[in-house]
Amino acid sequence: AYGRSKRKGELLALQYPGSLVIRTSWLVSGTNPNFVATMLRLAASRDSLRVVDDQLGCPTVAADLAEASLRALEVGAGGLVHLTNQGETTWYGLARRAVELAGLDPSRLSPCTTDEYPLPAPRPAYSVLRSERIEQLGISQLPRWEDSMASVVGGLIERGLV
Repeated sequence: AYGRSKRKGELLALQYPGSLVIRTSWLVSGTNPNFVATMLRLAASRDSLRVVDDQLGCPTVAADLAEASLRALEVGAGGLVHLTNQGETTWYGLARRAVELAGLDPSRLSPCTTDEYPLPAPRPAYSVLRSERIEQLGISQLPRWEDSMASVVGGLIERGLV
């Protein structure tokens, strides 16, 4: 239902000439509570933590997304554009990278399957977005997600969000 309603909103927005719809995924930042903040808080307070390792996606750092979005507007981009950091990982891979950057013990994390971690709504196993169109628009690719994670983790720690 969530994906269908988002798509309806995109289609409505795209009816207006010159409109720009930006799709992103797995958004994280160093300024607000999010998945990374939750994982760091739990990894610091628990002896063990299970994290889903069979769902693939593209983590996107909010600061990188903001810069790329501004560039898209500056070049007059229109239509539908995917903007995500480069690279893909699982929720477990993202959590593990964050925990390592925070100086916590990554052995506290263990992978599990989606079936072992039931959620109220089903999640796709593969939600990787490719940002192919941005090069056609003359916009540089966003950095690899791993390279931007230090600023996310540092910002969360600095703001006391973990």
